[in-house]
Amino acid sequence: MSLIVRYQEYLSKLICVEFVSYQGFMISSRAMITLSTQLKFSLILGVLLGCPLGHADLKILELKGAVTDHGKMIGSATPLRQGSAIELRADAAIEFVFENIQKQAKVFGPAKFVLTVDQPGEVEVQIEKGRFRFKGIPSKVKFKVHTKTAVMGVRGTEFMVQYDALLEESETVVFEGKIEFASKILSGDVKEIGAGQWGGVGGRFGQKIGPLITLPEPVLKTFKDQTAINRSMTK
Repeated sequence: MSLIVRYQEYLSKLICVEFVSYQGFMISSRAMITLSTQLKFSLILGVLLGCPLGHADLKILELKGAVTDHGKMIGSATPLRQGSAIELRADAAIEFVFENIQKQAKVFGPAKFVLTVDQPGEVEVQIEKGRFRFKGIPSKVKFKVHTKTAVMGVRGTEFMVQYDALLEESETVVFEGKIEFASKILSGDVKEIGAGQWGGVGGRFGQKIGPLITLPEPVLKTFKDQTAINRSMTK
């Protein structure tokens, strides 16, 4: 169910404590994302030969539950490779870091994502379905998060994203910093979303980005707690 629909239920109850304890906030669904990042020619050659992506790319920080790559179980020390198809069962979670640009992500099971290599100078996360949490510090490398209906330009930001593929709804909640939230439905439809705000587009949210909603602190705390990133990027 949509994040904002849950928020509307909160407004109808007008009882923060009841909303905070409402376990319906645990939104887990199958997910697939395409990750792309810069690599030098030598690293690309290694990737094509099935070698690890290397220091420039992704490293698993923490893994729990059943996680597979092309159907084979993996562990926290498993190197992520070009073409890896990572799948998480309902009770699983994975945290990983883009080492070269100080960006970190957490994915909640059930979920699925695929790693690919793209053009130099940019890191992109293409979400096809599911729920994700990101954080990081400013970097010279461009970092963007895509869904079918939106693209988020990320700075030194901590935020979560949910994309419902069935309804084609994109929504985000920003915890720290700010993001540029642009619709892929209508050209030029762009809004800057700051800390404590929700934004969405597509499906029930409409073809145009609607008014941003500033969420009450108990609601933000619920989202933070339920999508918490546990490990430091330096660990």
